[in-house]
Order: sequence, then structure tokens, then C-alpha cells
Amino acid sequence: LLNVQYSTQHVLALLDMNLSGRWGNGPFCLTVVVPAVVLLFGNVYCGYVCPFGAIQELLGDWRPAWRILNPDKRVWRFGRSIKYLLLLVLILLFAGTWDYAVLAADPLTTFFSGFQDRPAHALALVLLGLSVLYRRFWCRNLCPAGAFLALLSGSRIVRWLRQPIWPARCDLGVRNACELDCLCCDRCRYEKV
Repeated sequence: LLNVQYSTQHVLALLDMNLSGRWGNGPFCLTVVVPAVVLLFGNVYCGYVCPFGAIQELLGDWRPAWRILNPDKRVWRFGRSIKYLLLLVLILLFAGTWDYAVLAADPLTTFFSGFQDRPAHALALVLLGLSVLYRRFWCRNLCPAGAFLALLSGSRIVRWLRQPIWPARCDLGVRNACELDCLCCDRCRYEKV
């Protein structure tokens, strides 16, 4: 019941075509429906639904003004490439072993699932601590599930339904409207220049 977090487990289940369960149940929706919605509308999961992202947003909003560290967009662009590398490594490890245990280090797989994995919980807490200093640190730099959704987000089949984004206002490192890493958080529409 608590595992409502889209994670690398769902990414690999989709790539493996392991669509367990009945149509319409939670795991099926996370494995199939979330990627389908992202294909159509862009990465709205990361911007509106992701519980780990929401916690990071909340912590980022609580940081005092003197603690705000926003590196240049070029630095964020380099950092964001790491999550794509992590996604590739996880896919290759899974393809070599066909064992979902390679996902044990993904805090999204364990943090919301109730598993008692102390290292993964400790990693999640460290990442949440980093999000106080750097807004949505995990999402921007390390989330392999977010990287997968960002790759799907490139199509945005019905992009004309969404309002345009303002990359000049983005504090998450997006530099132009065609970038895959837009989280569709809509903050650029409300942030001051």
C-alpha cells in the first residue's frame, strides 16, 4: 500500500515486460500508465506526483535565504548527466543478472515500500539533507527513474495542451524549452526573473 513511488523497479519491469498483476492495480498503473502519461504530456509525474520530489520541494522551500546555493546552469547540466549514466548502469546490471536485487540501492525502491534496508534509508536521508542546500538534488542529478521518464518526456505528443515554459526563470537548470530534464513543475511560470 505504501509503495506508491515510481522507481527503477517499475522501469525495469516495463523493459522486462513483467506486467504483473491485474489491469488497473497500483503496480500495473505505475509500470504502464505513468510512462504513457509522460509520453503524452511530458514529465508531469516528477513535477506533480512524485512523493520524494515533493518532500525535497518542501525542504527546499524551508531553507533560509543565506543557505540558497544555486550553481550555474552549466554545472547542473553536467550533474544531470549522472542520472542517465546511473540508468544505463542499472539496465546493464539487470540485463546481465535478471535479478531485481540490483535495485536495492535505489532509495525510491525502499524508502516508500516499508522494507527495512538501513543503508538505503540512510542514503535517502542524506539526499533529503542535500535538498535543503540544493533544490531537488536527487531529482536533478541522480534519479534513474526520473532519467527514464525524461527520455520518454521528449515526445510530449500533446504538448500543445500545456502552457509554454520559461527556461530563463528555471532554477532547476533547464536552459531551453526542448530539454528533456524539465520536471514540468510549473515554477518557471510563477518565479520572478
